[in-house]
Amino acid sequence: MPRVKTRYLAFIREETKKMEEEIDLPLNSTICEYIDELLRRYAGLRKYLLDSSGELRDGMNIALNGDVVPRAKYRDTILKDGDELVIIPPISGGSLFYT
Repeated sequence: MPRVKTRYLAFIREETKKMEEEIDLPLNSTICEYIDELLRRYAGLRKYLLDSSGELRDGMNIALNGDVVPRAKYRDTILKDGDELVIIPPISGGSLFYT
């Protein structure tokens, strides 16, 4: 049973109330199954992570051990004990400064 470390950023951290945690997954779990487990644990993440068709929202990325994984590989990437995952939310925002 692999145990993967998960670090939470931005609104994901706010929703989970955690900076990081370790999650035990069944043997041969993929990134898609990892996302399913997160949604089981934190139902409130659904509105942030998934679009209306149940797919991962555009702009969301997942890094595995520091490298962003292409979405086409989420179903095929098997997670191993000790892996570190980070869901990277889309970059947006900025501010206007008035003088």
